[in-house]
Amino acid sequence: MKKETIGWRHIIILLLLFTASSSFYPVAALDDDFVCLGELPLDSIGDIDVSWVHSKNTFYLIVGDDFVGPEKHHVRSIFQGNATGFRTVYTTDDLFDDEYHRFESIACHPASDYTLISGINGSIWKLANSGLIQIKNNDSKPIWDISWNPDGTYAILGGSDFILRWDGMSLQQVNSSGHGFRDASWSPDGKYALLADTGIDEIGYYDGIEFRTISISGIGYSGCSVSGVAFSPIEEFALVALSNHNIFGCTGYLIAGFNKTGFHPIDRTTGCSGKITWNPNGSYAFVCGNMNASYHDGKLIKTDIGNEKRTLGWSPDGKYLLAWTVDDNWTDDGKTNLYRLWKYTTNSEYVKKQINDDFKASLKINSPINGSITNSTFIFVNGTVEDISSIQKVEISRDGILWIACNGTANWSGNLKLKPGTNIIYARSVSVFNNILTDSIIVNVKVPSDSRSVTIPGYNMSSFFIALGIIMIIISKRKCKTINLKQE
Repeated sequence: MKKETIGWRHIIILLLLFTASSSFYPVAALDDDFVCLGELPLDSIGDIDVSWVHSKNTFYLIVGDDFVGPEKHHVRSIFQGNATGFRTVYTTDDLFDDEYHRFESIACHPASDYTLISGINGSIWKLANSGLIQIKNNDSKPIWDISWNPDGTYAILGGSDFILRWDGMSLQQVNSSGHGFRDASWSPDGKYALLADTGIDEIGYYDGIEFRTISISGIGYSGCSVSGVAFSPIEEFALVALSNHNIFGCTGYLIAGFNKTGFHPIDRTTGCSGKITWNPNGSYAFVCGNMNASYHDGKLIKTDIGNEKRTLGWSPDGKYLLAWTVDDNWTDDGKTNLYRLWKYTTNSEYVKKQINDDFKASLKINSPINGSITNSTFIFVNGTVEDISSIQKVEISRDGILWIACNGTANWSGNLKLKPGTNIIYARSVSVFNNILTDSIIVNVKVPSDSRSVTIPGYNMSSFFIALGIIMIIISKRKCKTINLKQE
């Protein structure tokens, strides 16, 4: 009987079978921190945007695309969702002329349940309980972005060369001298907004009364346009994404910081857009439209969390981030796209590890020195914590059970009462992610003895030395007497 062996023909067949089975329905490798909320029932997405109803912690998502050609049509859809999933509340697939008609931007009112939606053709809709109501007809001038003032008294809408203001009843034109915007962010106190994409080497400024531009000179580069801007939710500091294809490339961005002193460059990175997304507690931000780079405490780091996922926005309670992906899916009819919506949870070990490993947070006891000796039971302890923006508190302890709060975080200090002998002093810092950093040292306490109370049982020290002296005198006299007798 001839023995059968596995030859090269068998190997080729196995490889072909494996390739066919794995490419039929490709799904990217996923981190445990991501939960898929579902597939978006669309073949193509030209624009996608999200906004949150703060009072209900729910979101509205708009998506759509325009297909211009022999079979031209325009898809517009609105979805409503929360942390558990989403549903379709509006969709249309219209046949129009060769102009674009898709949705472009959405913004929920910060204090009520109605929402503004803009279109790439210049239309504006109001979405409320009564349905979708058009409040401005198309004029072929795109409205790129909508941004509500934090108190909800009005919204500003930006086009390529104009700015509109909506007060809930009517639209007014803002005197912007031919400037528009594609992205806007309000200062935490609501006094002014910074506007992106208003021109070269400048950023827009609007305080509700006046529009003006601010030069972004001083960053070390010229010919840049502002692609995205986002204020920290806790301080008057904004991140700004600057683009210049000739310098940074088509997907390259310079991230700069803005505060009362002006602009200062931070670092260069790459991404799919200039979108910047702050965590609601202000501890860090994802930059450039994806989760591959993050900003924290003055620097950019590479995180590689998202696996090609594109950020949309955080839930108001900060418990999860909404993101989306597109996978190329080959079928017998040709190539189609598979779009998915994802929820990224923030109470995960992976995020905590990223903060510790990449941000390199550290805690150190500076004084007293490890192994030192003291003669006092009361001791002053101080130390430092690096990368303090996420640190909430620092505590010290003598036993690791009862903790005492210290003053400060970057440079912290506190007082402890020790016991005679060997003591272990513990210190710990607690971050907003509930990460706990620790350090410990050994201190020996030696309390000096009191000479006035040192005794020998039955005697005091003075009596002992007197008696010793008398004995020595008697011995000395006896020795002298013995010597004298020998001499005689």
